[in-house]
Amino acid sequence: MKALPSIAFNEFRGTAGDVTARRTGGRTVLNGRAQHSHIKTPKQSERRASFGYITKQFKQLTAQQQIAWQKLAEAHRERALVGAEGAPLTAHNLFVCLNANRSLVGVPLTMDAPEQIHGSDAIAFDDIWITPDRILISGLRDADNPNARLVVKMSPGQGAGISKAWDKTVIIGDFETSDWGDLDLLEVYTKSFGVDVVPGEKYFLELYWIDEFSGYVSSKTYICFPATEGESAHGQTYSPRAQIKSDEVTGGDSSSEAISCEFELASGSKISVNEIEARRTSGYSAGVYLKADDSVDMNRFSSTRSYQWARGFEDTDVKFGVFCCEVYPSSWGNTIQLAGRGGLFQDHFMTFGTYMATR
Repeated sequence: MKALPSIAFNEFRGTAGDVTARRTGGRTVLNGRAQHSHIKTPKQSERRASFGYITKQFKQLTAQQQIAWQKLAEAHRERALVGAEGAPLTAHNLFVCLNANRSLVGVPLTMDAPEQIHGSDAIAFDDIWITPDRILISGLRDADNPNARLVVKMSPGQGAGISKAWDKTVIIGDFETSDWGDLDLLEVYTKSFGVDVVPGEKYFLELYWIDEFSGYVSSKTYICFPATEGESAHGQTYSPRAQIKSDEVTGGDSSSEAISCEFELASGSKISVNEIEARRTSGYSAGVYLKADDSVDMNRFSSTRSYQWARGFEDTDVKFGVFCCEVYPSSWGNTIQLAGRGGLFQDHFMTFGTYMATR
């Protein structure tokens, strides 16, 4: 940029070649003319191709199908239809809008008008962390509509002075449900943008539930929040849930083999959720003894016991049994003990499900 004090340029305004001139503060300021890169990202190309394809498909509808779309458009003309803002709700607009939304979550195009379109639920959650270690929404309520899928759009980091960057958001993922109210977005964010979260930069998120059958969206939630070193939007420090993973478990003795382990206590409750596969390699006891790594904070489990279903793998006929699952710290290590208490026991078995802990 260059300011020219010469009176020879005082009346020069507009664009000439690669130069653009404007008047400001009594001076003429010249800027290099902005050039479009004409580079389309794969996502842009895919979205534009999908939109063009959907638009053309409307002409392939039969007369009866067009009438059905027209009746549906007339029935919902007074309702907010996200994706068709500023456009009259005609049969064509409704067909394109709903099918374009369906394509966002990988649902095939529908030529027949849905019998009804359900309004999407507003997004409700408790807190959000945007830090270098996590992008996580907690306390997320699932939608009432069982066919709803959560779509998340997000921008890369923006300067602290930026107040609007919604046009820079892209879809980073869609989700059928949360993980006990938690939605971890760090992996999909990194995969989408290839950069880390930077504390102090602002991040823009757009979330909405979409009916995957009809493609209808009526409500969106917008979040603008600067990344921090570790605190949430409400100033809370993140406390990881009580979990034990497969790579943290081994056989506790020579007669026990740990094959896989996913054990968790739901936040704020004594409900255990688990899927543990193990094998008794020798001996006659109806159960196994597993050991969790010392890195696992067993105090968060505070000696948990639950009774749950299990099934064997050794015969073509599935054998079911009832097991007592205990997770507790002891003088000889962090213990996971699985003991058969009813039914038929088989050396190779899996215990699974969601259960209320009895202690």
